[in-house]
Amino acid sequence: MEEKGDCIIALIVTFNPDERLFASLESVRRVVNQIVIVDNHSSDRSFTNLIKNNFNERSIVILELPRNLGIAGALNYGIGYIKDNFKVGYVLTLDQDTILIEKNLTGIIEEANGKFFRIGIISLGTNKTKRTIDYREIKYAITSGNLVRVEVFNNLKFREEFFMDQVDFDFDYEVRKRGYKIILADGCLIDHRLGIKLKRLVYEPQLRIYYIIRNSTVLLMERKLPLTNYMSQIVYWTLSSILQDGIIKYSRTLIIGIIDGFSKKLGEKINL
Repeated sequence: MEEKGDCIIALIVTFNPDERLFASLESVRRVVNQIVIVDNHSSDRSFTNLIKNNFNERSIVILELPRNLGIAGALNYGIGYIKDNFKVGYVLTLDQDTILIEKNLTGIIEEANGKFFRIGIISLGTNKTKRTIDYREIKYAITSGNLVRVEVFNNLKFREEFFMDQVDFDFDYEVRKRGYKIILADGCLIDHRLGIKLKRLVYEPQLRIYYIIRNSTVLLMERKLPLTNYMSQIVYWTLSSILQDGIIKYSRTLIIGIIDGFSKKLGEKINL
């Protein structure tokens, strides 16, 4: 095990990334002690050679998976590697297109822990209108931009049967269930992209919508997600899905997602 003290390690899961990945790596490489990339069996892995040629190879570890394990499986694989090879205090989970703006993560951690006890997750905010940072307790945080205290992973993993989407909400619930707090550092700390921008709307392909509906239905049944949150997600994605793919195609996705959620038909969905 590499002895680095209580350091911060960034964990990034990739799947067919575009050039924004390199901006993400550039934004984080001087802020954390190490970057671990878990590639979820990308069809084109040429980007790994570009990383090795353009960045210090010792500061970035690339783990290539033999098959797509989904976001949860890849995160768990990366966490296992980090725990086995580093003495780490916090893991910073990032999407492949998330840009880190805040450069003093140690200061964020110290300030948050000075205000709250037993913090499990510090969620880095995306509020572009704020010039200062405020801290408050929240119930749910998306995975990207989370500083997770490594001890949280001693008896908790991301839910692999979800494959993708709502993995973060399930994890957040389990973190709070174990007595940890989730704290939002509300400010302009990361630049995170949600979905595909279509004029003023955000769009996701129907397979992604399926996972959102199916997995949130499971969380609703398990009483991990309030009905108001469940309905707001469906309403949020409905308009852009109908405008982009049509009401018939979206309705089919909605029905299949709800049925599979109620019957707990989980895992990877190959096609709709």
